Amino acid sequence: MKVFVISLLRSEARRTHVDRQLSAQSVDYRFFDALDGKAGYKISFDSFDSTQFILRTGRLATPGEIGCFASHRQLWRHCMDLDEPVLIMEDDFDLTAGFSSAVTEARALIGRYGYLRLQTESRGKRVKHSQAGDFGVHFYTKVPHGAAAYCISPNVARALHLSSAILNAPVDVFIKSVWEHRQPLFGLLPYTVQPNWMARHSTIGARDKLRKDLPLRSARVVEKARDLTRRALFNRGAFLRL
Repeated sequence: MKVFVISLLRSEARRTHVDRQLSAQSVDYRFFDALDGKAGYKISFDSFDSTQFILRTGRLATPGEIGCFASHRQLWRHCMDLDEPVLIMEDDFDLTAGFSSAVTEARALIGRYGYLRLQTESRGKRVKHSQAGDFGVHFYTKVPHGAAAYCISPNVARALHLSSAILNAPVDVFIKSVWEHRQPLFGLLPYTVQPNWMARHSTIGARDKLRKDLPLRSARVVEKARDLTRRALFNRGAFLRL
């Protein structure tokens, strides 16, 4: 299973840290030069739904977010072309001692589960599905934020790629929206990838919220309620298939 680390070509300090971390655990990898979102959504997407982006985030998209999503999307395409699973990482991580073991386990499991998150979670909900050696596979009933480390199969990569032709959210918000791409998502616990201090100094750029006037607040409340309903319906169907 090939390992790709998304990183800006100019981010020398981040790349040095990545190399030190992965080399210490004898994990082969290659950098993927992050795409530049300053060129706009056309670097990867068919169109941009700015209204939906604002409803889902409360703000405008930054060039860094566009480039980040486009980079993940291009690696999904590459996974499809390779016709084999890949591990996709961003360049602001620290690894626990068990990372290489998690990669080995994920390699054996990814054909069955399609998507395995290795990154620590924030605001997620999950239930345990199975045990695999020292690791547990958990089904997400609410997918956590973040897309810093996950394994993905060609079939799931295809589903995510096809469902993301219109840019309407950051990449992790899109991945969380399981009712859009229709793929159940799983985590491999204990997690072996955690954000480091560089994650607090993101290359995404400033993500300033818009002024929340009454129409925007009301529209976002409605959108969140719809998401809760759609997630619940998806989870009910996914449980029946697991």
